[in-house]
Amino acid sequence: MLKLKMYYRWVTNYLLARISHFSTYALSPRILSIETTERCNLDCIMCPRKQTSLSKREFTLEQFKHVLSLFPRVNTVILLGRGETFMMRDIFPILDFGSRKGIQFTIITNGTMLTAETVKKIPDVGKIVISIDHPHPDRYREIRRGGDLNGIVTNLSLLKKLKPSQWVCIQVVLMNNNIDYLEDFIRLAKSVSANGIKFILPVVFDSKMNGIYPGSSDQVSLKLDRARAYAKKERIRFIAVPQMKKPRICVEPWIGLRISLAGDIYPCCYINNSSEAFWCEWLKNVSLSVPQANYIMGNIYDKSVSGIWNGEEFRCLRRKIIRTNRKTLITSEDLNALRVGIDGSKRFSYCAVCLYRLNKAC
Repeated sequence: MLKLKMYYRWVTNYLLARISHFSTYALSPRILSIETTERCNLDCIMCPRKQTSLSKREFTLEQFKHVLSLFPRVNTVILLGRGETFMMRDIFPILDFGSRKGIQFTIITNGTMLTAETVKKIPDVGKIVISIDHPHPDRYREIRRGGDLNGIVTNLSLLKKLKPSQWVCIQVVLMNNNIDYLEDFIRLAKSVSANGIKFILPVVFDSKMNGIYPGSSDQVSLKLDRARAYAKKERIRFIAVPQMKKPRICVEPWIGLRISLAGDIYPCCYINNSSEAFWCEWLKNVSLSVPQANYIMGNIYDKSVSGIWNGEEFRCLRRKIIRTNRKTLITSEDLNALRVGIDGSKRFSYCAVCLYRLNKAC
């Protein structure tokens, strides 16, 4: 029943966004993505935490209540930050309060803290996504330093034992040091009774990290084909961003908001990657700097917050997205040629070359 309810809500939200996608106006937001905490117990090689200053601030239950009062039609909340979600002090009060309000949660976690004690405190939530970037313990520790894959596998097995109906997805950042182990990831997902597995691409914020990209497109696609066939055999839902045949349609500014720890409102979770004035993004040796303030749409404590969602700024952003929609994908080289000509100082200019929309990241 939980899975059907989760699926129905996701489809309904998406269809509402697609129906209104041709207009600069949007129905009241249904989805919130909330930045949880900047505290973390791991040191991952691909994490953008190294490129920004970090604070001890965390999202609180009072903030959560305030946000829900501002946007009463919200039915789905994604908990995702630059830290580990279960290190947020108010995580369980937030989950309990939201569940009583009929909110479905998607929790992004590294899985290290999903102990029996933690699992018993988690109410029925929509989806738990566990980030695992290598299926073998020694190599896992090289990527997610400080982590113990065997402990995480034990936690996930216990999670599905205590909550067999809970939807669990393993998420993998594809890199050159794990691309040859895709079928092992499927076996790992099967061993912990995961419902699905998703392979995404890294977002690179430092030129030194350019080398983590997972090889040529043809090689990656061939390996993903084999993994997909194996996942189908094992009845595990399989999603791979590099194999998406068309650009992703950006629906977030029509359906939801991203709320930072400071209460700033962003149009999507992809933008808010830095607490600095600029965030820098690399794609195969070509970088693009984007002023952070260009995508701050307001703050949850502004008196005028009720007018933000269909105010001129959001309508301008939606107009920009509509005008820059693509029907076909382009190569990384062609995309970089466009990125070089982008004036990042202009508001919403980045949307035209967004890596997410063109399946080059996440």
